[in-house]
Amino acid sequence: NPTTENLLLMLMKVPEFDRPDLLEIQNLYVTESYLESNKIQENFFDINASIEVEKILKDYSDRAKSDYLGFDLMTDLKSELENKISEVQKFTVEKQFSLSSVIEEMETELTDNRKSLSIKSIPSINFSSGGFKPQNLIGLAGAFKNGKTTLAINILIDLLKQDIPCGYFTLELSESEFKQKNASVFFNVGYGNLREPTRLTAEHKERMIKAIAKKDEYPLYISDMKLTETEIYNKAKYWKERNGVQAVFIDDIGNMSSKKRFEKKEQQAAYYSNFLKQLAKELNLVVFTAAQLNRTGIGNPTVINLADSIALARDCDFLFLIYNLFEAGIKQINGTTFNENHFACKLEVTRHSKNSRKEFILEMTESGQFKEIATGYDIKQIESVYKPFYTKNKIDIGRVNNYYETESMPF
Repeated sequence: NPTTENLLLMLMKVPEFDRPDLLEIQNLYVTESYLESNKIQENFFDINASIEVEKILKDYSDRAKSDYLGFDLMTDLKSELENKISEVQKFTVEKQFSLSSVIEEMETELTDNRKSLSIKSIPSINFSSGGFKPQNLIGLAGAFKNGKTTLAINILIDLLKQDIPCGYFTLELSESEFKQKNASVFFNVGYGNLREPTRLTAEHKERMIKAIAKKDEYPLYISDMKLTETEIYNKAKYWKERNGVQAVFIDDIGNMSSKKRFEKKEQQAAYYSNFLKQLAKELNLVVFTAAQLNRTGIGNPTVINLADSIALARDCDFLFLIYNLFEAGIKQINGTTFNENHFACKLEVTRHSKNSRKEFILEMTESGQFKEIATGYDIKQIESVYKPFYTKNKIDIGRVNNYYETESMPF
C-alpha cells in the first residue's frame, strides 16, 4: 500500500539503513503487485541486485583462493553475472501486441535480405524451409561418414560467399584440417591433394591462384578448442558483438562437453540440445548443429535413429537428414546410376512450414562441393522462386531432373 511504499522509500534514503535490514524486508512476502509504484520497484530491485552481486563476488573471491583454474573461474563469473543481468532485465515493461508491428517486421525483412539466410547453392534447402531466420536452430543429421559435416561446410561456404559473417566450432576436426576442407571447396581441388601438397598438379595450382585472386579473405571465425557450453556461449557472444556474426555452427553436438554431471547420456544430449536452442534465441543467431545417426540410420534415416537424442528433433526449427545412397543400397533410380558420391537429403522436421519430406539428391565433387542434381519438389515452383540464383551462379537448370512421382516417395 502507499504507506508501506513511502516507508520503504524513506528507509532506503537513511544512511543507517543497511543491507541486513533490506534482507529482512526481502524475506517478507514481497511481490511486484505488492510494490505497486514504478519508483519503489526500481529502488527495491536495484538494491536487491547490489546485494546479489556482493554475494557472487564474495563467493568467487573465496573460490579464487583455492581454485587454480583461473580462466574457468572468470568464465563462470562472467556467465553468472550475465544471468543476473538478464533476470533484472526481465522486469522491463513489455510493449503491447499490435498487428501493424507484424507488417512492419515483414516489410523490413523484404528490404533487408540479411533478416533471413538463404542457401543459394542448394535450392531445395531454401524451397523446403523458406530460409533461416535469427533464433532458428537447424539440425544436420547423418550417420558416420554420411555427409553431415560436408553439408555443414557447403552451407557455411554458401553464406561466406554472400559475405555473411559466421562462426564455426569444429569439435571433431583440428582447425588446420577444417581450414583445408574449406579451402578445398574454394579452390576446387581435392582435400587429399591439400593434405599432401606433393600431389598438387600445375592445374591445381592455377585454380588456387585464381581463387585467391578472386577473393582471399572471408568473414569466418573458427574455434577448435574443447569448450564447455558456457564457454561456447561466451565465444559466440564475443563473435557476434565484435565481428557481427549472424550464424554459428556446432560440429557436432555429440562432442560438446560440460562441467555438469548427468546420470544418463540421454539427459546430457537433451541438455545440450536445449542449450543450443537457447543460444540461438538469446544471441539472436541462426545456429546449425551436426548430429549423429546410429548405424541403423544408414538404411533407415529417421529421427528415431538420432544417436544424439530425440530431443534435438523437438528443439530444432528445421532438421535435415542426409545419407549416402550407395551405402543405403540404392544404386539406381529410373535409369540413373548412383555411386559413393551421391547423397539424398530431406527436411525431416519443421516447425514453420508444411513438411512433405520429399528428398533431393546431391552429388559431391572431388573437392567436397555439393551440387543438387535432382529434387522431389516441383521444379517449376523452385525455378519461379530461385531462378535469379540459378542465373547468377550459372547452374544448368536442365540437369535438375525430377526422378520422383508427384506425391510418392521413392525410398
